[in-house]
Amino acid sequence: MSGPEQTNIPPETEAHSNESVEIDREKLNIITQKAFEPGVYFGKGLELTMQDRAQFELVLSKGEVMLETLYEDPDWKIFLNLVDEGSKKGVLMSFTNHKDTNVPTWCVDGGEKAEVRKIRRTDGTGQSAPAIEVPTRIFNLYHWHNTLETLRGYATRSDEFLRGTSPKPLGQALYNLVHLIGKTETEAKSEDM
Repeated sequence: MSGPEQTNIPPETEAHSNESVEIDREKLNIITQKAFEPGVYFGKGLELTMQDRAQFELVLSKGEVMLETLYEDPDWKIFLNLVDEGSKKGVLMSFTNHKDTNVPTWCVDGGEKAEVRKIRRTDGTGQSAPAIEVPTRIFNLYHWHNTLETLRGYATRSDEFLRGTSPKPLGQALYNLVHLIGKTETEAKSEDM
């Protein structure tokens, strides 16, 4: 259970810190473990309570604070414009993500020095399809952005909507985000010393 490496995610600032309410890592760990158990589905082995959803909101809040300055990157804005353009044309299609990420295969990590640009990618069958090449920092940011959106979906969808679906994407999103938040908070504390 891993994802792209953390890249330049700033520690929480005092203006955004919410010290009065903490993430209940034990509760989230139980949900994460349950989500990966074989045969568990929403409504059969896992039900989300209002307290669970409140914890998801805390994780979302901390995650959004960590990413907000990264969203100002000019390359991120160029990327979003290309995504919007490709979506309107219906050419950015992918039913799979890159391994261990929430990034569709039409988004290509071109390395640290890559520029955001339209490219054509070739799949395993030799077929060519439109794609967007991005620097690694934008690829990673897109992963974390999509991971937050995955968790937001579980925080806001009704029990009836979720019933019968697999909780594995929830478990993966929680695991990745709580790990990232913990790592960032640890780094911030060590910098303060």
